[in-house]
Amino acid sequence: MTAAPLATLVDDYLHVLSAERGASTHTLRAYRRELHDFIEWLAGEAATLNVQAVEHTHIRSYLGTLYHRGLSKASAARALASIRSWFKWLARTGYVEQNVASLVATPRLPKHLPRVPSIEQMNQVVDTVAPEDAGWPARDKAILELLYGCGIRNAELVGLNLDDIHWANEAILVRGKGQKQRYVPLGDAAAIAVRAYLAERSALLAASQLLIRFILTHLLTLRDVMLHVEKSGDLAARVPLESRDEVGQMATAFNAMQAGYQRVVGTVAQAAGRLDEGARSLANSMGQVRQGMLGQQSETDQAATAINEMSTTVHHIAQHAADTRDQSQEADRLADFRGLHQPPERGVAGKAGHVAAAGVDLSLQAGRRRVAGRHRIDAHAVATPGGGEACAHADDGGLGRRVGMQRHGARAGDGGYVDDGAAGAARGHAAAEGEAAHI
Repeated sequence: MTAAPLATLVDDYLHVLSAERGASTHTLRAYRRELHDFIEWLAGEAATLNVQAVEHTHIRSYLGTLYHRGLSKASAARALASIRSWFKWLARTGYVEQNVASLVATPRLPKHLPRVPSIEQMNQVVDTVAPEDAGWPARDKAILELLYGCGIRNAELVGLNLDDIHWANEAILVRGKGQKQRYVPLGDAAAIAVRAYLAERSALLAASQLLIRFILTHLLTLRDVMLHVEKSGDLAARVPLESRDEVGQMATAFNAMQAGYQRVVGTVAQAAGRLDEGARSLANSMGQVRQGMLGQQSETDQAATAINEMSTTVHHIAQHAADTRDQSQEADRLADFRGLHQPPERGVAGKAGHVAAAGVDLSLQAGRRRVAGRHRIDAHAVATPGGGEACAHADDGGLGRRVGMQRHGARAGDGGYVDDGAAGAARGHAAAEGEAAHI
């Protein structure tokens, strides 16, 4: 078989002791300590890590090291027993050819009788178990009677069950080391102590069961209320318990927690209500502001439209005034031209044309003032002495003009010329009519 690390072989052997032989925890701990100390000594002093290279001389040298450390012969014998058991398992499983540890002699131990108390001393110890010194006098007396009267170990006493006591045969089934079983006699004093203990134990168990039921009922009530709160979120739920035990204290703490949560939620709800009211007020204010802004925008649009219309009207008036001025100048030119070729008595008609042109200019100025001021304007113009008279009139509904020449028999009508000397007046009248119709 191939060589394996020494630490692995030790762990495998300990596993076998625990699983197959049922060794106790104390035994496993002692074997682990002794074997690991041995393999560390092999790696350091013997300079070997192969279990097949270990000889009985190595084991004797290890025991000498233990004596040099100051250990007693009993401690050395316990270490040798662990090593011998380990090599026995190694030889049986094939890791080594033979158990070299069996060639090493066990150290001779001094023989002495154990010191045991006398019967009188034990009776005094058992009979003087005072209630004030013991947590449970009946139990403690039963323990002492079984240990002394039956001659069993502490671990064997702890492992006893009620079924292990055979009252008819007055014997007890005891499980020892390595799960070995044996029967030991049950003496009269031990039997009496065990029966007294079992009677008190039954009474305490009954009282304990009642207490357990009482506590369990309260716990279930607390649990039901907590589950109800978890599912429904009902912060007004309370646990109907007023006891002073642990469950009652838990219920009181839970009720206080519920009350605190309820106060916090109420405060938050009030704050949320105030926030909602403020939000509604703000929304109403914003709506009013929006309506006002829309109204202002409508008025601004109307004012802008009126300004645009006025600008367009003024532009047209200015354009027509320019056209009228050009026509007046043309009429003056024609009048001057005809005055050079007409007899002197027809010069009066030429003057009437000039008067008409002046009346047109005054009418244009009155129209501009009307558009700018939006109110009624009346303008009157009177010609120079000996010439003629012109009259212009403007109101809110429109602009009308009438130009007349009543002197020297000269008069401008709906269009055309009265005589050869009234060409300027006629054209001026026609231009004024056209501009008034445009406005």
